[in-house]
Amino acid sequence: MRCLDKGSHTASSGNKPNALNVNPRGLNKRTTSEGLKEAFSKFGQVIEARVITDRISGYSRGFGFVKYATVQEAGEAIKGMDGKFLDSWVIFAETPHNHHNKEHQLMIEVAIHGR
Repeated sequence: MRCLDKGSHTASSGNKPNALNVNPRGLNKRTTSEGLKEAFSKFGQVIEARVITDRISGYSRGFGFVKYATVQEAGEAIKGMDGKFLDSWVIFAETPHNHHNKEHQLMIEVAIHGR
């Protein structure tokens, strides 16, 4: 079993926090956090999955967040879910946008493409 410290992201990793996150977009308005977690769990240990909902209707606003235990799992989830169907809608899975952090983008590219 791995123990995670508040400031670390895996027991042996100094990776940036965003490298563990996947942002699914284009979600069906009926997609739930539980459904999101179930769909993304096949790629690794999901620490947290959340669909952002409208305060009034309670329906999905079309995007969410999934946090994985490792960078590799997040990379596999992006490869496995980007452009795929979830709740009858095509979704897009990507890393959080961080235009100021090229190291983060490189880490994800390595995790996704194995370069």
